[in-house]
Order: sequence, then C-alpha cells, then structure tokens
Amino acid sequence: MAEAYSPVEPGLGPEESFLSLPDLLMSHERLPCRAQAALPRLALALGKAPSDALPEVSGLQLPAGRARRK
Repeated sequence: MAEAYSPVEPGLGPEESFLSLPDLLMSHERLPCRAQAALPRLALALGKAPSDALPEVSGLQLPAGRARRK
C-alpha cells in the first residue's frame, strides 16, 4: 500500500457500524484465543516445522478482524 492509512468512519447510521477492509488489514490489534481443535499446517506461521499442526488448546493471538466470539 503506497497510500497513507486513514480510518474510515462508519457509514450506515448510529445503530450500525462497520470496519472497512483497509481498517481490518491495517489493524495491529490482536486478541488472545485458544484453538478448540488441532489446526493442520498452521504451526509454520508460528515458526515451527511446516508439517506440524497447531495442537488443540494452544494459546495464540489472532488479528481482531479474524477472531470470532462464541
């Protein structure tokens, strides 16, 4: 991205709001999460062997735009 980042204001109304895709991608906020099942081949992203799975109940942090609350 060559352009400077500037947040986008919500545009749907006072009762609704959203984040634009650039807001989600540029956000550095991370949320602590716990895997409820083994996640195949995700260990590579954490600096482990590419064939390793991230084990169940491993603690990790996901970008806020990718985390989902149950």
